[in-house]
Amino acid sequence: MLTNTIKLQSGLGLSLSQRIMPASASISSMMAGTISSQFTRGKRTKSKSTMSQGTQRVVGQLSVMSAARKQPLRLKLTNEDLVRHQVVHNAWAMLQKQKRQVREEKLTKQFEAMQSAMEDLKHGVEDGGVLFGFGSKFEKTKKRVSLELRVPTEYPPNQVWNHKYSKSD
Repeated sequence: MLTNTIKLQSGLGLSLSQRIMPASASISSMMAGTISSQFTRGKRTKSKSTMSQGTQRVVGQLSVMSAARKQPLRLKLTNEDLVRHQVVHNAWAMLQKQKRQVREEKLTKQFEAMQSAMEDLKHGVEDGGVLFGFGSKFEKTKKRVSLELRVPTEYPPNQVWNHKYSKSD
């Protein structure tokens, strides 16, 4: 009989004995005080299939690669539930379509406003296109050291930023 007895003493001087039984024990065996099952923990000794380990590995890899193609099981719904499901699904799709259209219209208006502003700057409404040329001009004035040439460090610096730095020529 696999039982453990725990005795708890409370402050009132009461003692409590409790039998710890496995979850698989039946009620009749608990009443009789006997348990016929044994608990073993550890690795299973019996293999599930007769395939070699290499074959099992290939099958596992193929099943993972083809997992996207697998279809979920169809729900078995009554006709009424199926109609309800279709109505809700179509309503949700319409709502999403309306939201998408509103968003696209907003973005289109923004893009057109940006295009007209760029055309105004380009043709020079007031200044003859000076602002457009100044804004679109790109000069590489600073020469920088590439990341590959930096000093490799494994730890961050003690002082992250030098606030008192001044350029001295």
